[in-house]
Amino acid sequence: MVLSKKAGRLTGSPELTLKLDSLELGGRTYVLDSYPFRVTGRSKTQTTKTDATRGAEAGLVAGAATASGANGGGNPEGMLTDAAIGAGIGTLVSGASPGPGIWIPSES
Repeated sequence: MVLSKKAGRLTGSPELTLKLDSLELGGRTYVLDSYPFRVTGRSKTQTTKTDATRGAEAGLVAGAATASGANGGGNPEGMLTDAAIGAGIGTLVSGASPGPGIWIPSES
C-alpha cells in the first residue's frame, strides 16, 4: 500500500493507492515492477449537503406546523430559526456518520 486517506468529517473523498512489488506463487517469490493503482471513492460533500437540506426542510415543516395552530398563520422568523436548527442537526448527523468507502472490483 502506498497511500490510504479517509474522507473528511463533512467533505472530501477517500483515496487508496496500491502498488505490487512482489508475487508469491508455488512457494517462490517473484519481484514485480508495477505502476501504482489509484482508486478514489465517492465524495462526502454531497451527502453532507443532502443531510443539511433535509434537516432544514424538516425544521421548516415542524416550525410551520407548530406556529399555525394558535393564530392561523406561521411566524416567518420562527420558521427560519427552526429551519436553521434543522440544518445544523442535519450537518451534525452527517459529521457523526462514517464516510463513503472504497470498492475495488475483482481483477482490477
